[in-house]
Amino acid sequence: MLYLKNRGTGDTAAKSFKKLAAEGPDNSSLPNYDTDEDSRPGSRLLPTGSGFDETDTRRSASFRISPGSETLSGPTILTVWLATDTDLGGASTTVAADIAGCHSGDSCTSIATAGAAVSTWVENGFQAVTFDFGAPTHTFDPGEELVLRLIATGTEPIHVGFDADPTPSRLEISLG
Repeated sequence: MLYLKNRGTGDTAAKSFKKLAAEGPDNSSLPNYDTDEDSRPGSRLLPTGSGFDETDTRRSASFRISPGSETLSGPTILTVWLATDTDLGGASTTVAADIAGCHSGDSCTSIATAGAAVSTWVENGFQAVTFDFGAPTHTFDPGEELVLRLIATGTEPIHVGFDADPTPSRLEISLG
């Protein structure tokens, strides 16, 4: 199991990428991971029309780990804590997740993708949302990174909660 982690603890400015790690959350409560963007907890993602090729860090979140020459195989499930930016009055917005193999310079090849709908407003708290990637298989080359990418594909921004005890977002994955 790999946890979604921020680079640093407590409130921080937005980071171009974050990390995946075997260690659990570093924070007892959910900090604001983009103090230069807004004052709400978590990391805010604006909607994108560019898909997983999005380069604007306000519109895409990337979590990375170097797995060595390991092979990804078997059921792969992402549980991530999400909330909408505004009260959607019972409506929902959509989020997509992608697991990719990336080489230097961010040249990435998608391994598996999944999507989900989110309807919980950030003022009312975060909800655990599950993304089922099925059972992908991929052998990582030396120097290739496993990258988990998240984007808001609907019409509304979302907030991603991770690296905190109340929002322990994680990727259940088999590498060997």
